[in-house]
Parts: sequence; structure tokens; C-alpha cells
Amino acid sequence: LFALSARAAAMISPADRKYVEPAEIYGKELGKAFQIVDDVLDFTGNQERVGKPIGSDLRQGIPTLPAIYYGEQHPDDQVLLACLDGTATQEEADGLIKRINESGVIDQVLAEASLCVENAIQNLEGFPEGREKDALSELGPFLLNRDL
Repeated sequence: LFALSARAAAMISPADRKYVEPAEIYGKELGKAFQIVDDVLDFTGNQERVGKPIGSDLRQGIPTLPAIYYGEQHPDDQVLLACLDGTATQEEADGLIKRINESGVIDQVLAEASLCVENAIQNLEGFPEGREKDALSELGPFLLNRDL
């Protein structure tokens, strides 16, 4: 969605067509960063601010990046498998969320999101200087820090 939006904006703008592909890549990378931060907020966010119960993706069996990284580092954690197949109890899921938060994977995942933002901003390098480019460049860091 981010990639398509950025591509469409570049296509309908009066700017040179050489900006279409870099704009699309910018959008793709920004979209990945947005999703990664959303995945993190499922473990670390405030329920009122996030708009859903903490751990709801995990409890619904949705394999988010923090859960995937945790599973790679803790392949014997049966509760993770139980959460992903919908058989974990509330107490087991709460314990797993705590273990994920304490494991260090959240920092690893946020580093991945930061890399996506860096890649997005690099794709703006050939764009003309101005407030539009500045606004696009500021959007990535804003996404990284939303409600964390």
C-alpha cells in the first residue's frame, strides 16, 4: 500500500519520471518499517493507544516478526507453538509475551525497522531539495517512534 501510494504520487506529479521507481522503493521500505513497528507495538504498546489488547496478534496465531525472531532463538518454546496454533491459555500467552519482551528480540526487530527507514531515505537522494523531500525524510523517523 505504501509502495503503490508513493508510486502513484510520483506518477501524477509534474516531476521527471526518473523519480517513480525510487519513490516506489521509498514507499515499500517505509511500509515495511511501519508494519514492523506495528508488530512491536503488539508486544510493547499501551492497549488504549494501540487500540487492541497487547499480544492480540500472537493470541490470534498471527506470526509477527518479534515472534518469528523469538522462535528462531528459542525453538523449544512450546508455548510459542501453542499460541500460533490457538491452543495456549491466557496465562501461557501472557508469560510468552513477557519472555519475548525480555529476550532482546524487540531491539533486533526495531533495528530491522531502522534499516528499512534508512533504505527508504536513501532512495530520496536524487530527489530535488525542498520541503517535500524534507517531509518525506522526516516521516521515517516519525514512524519508528510512534507510541513506543
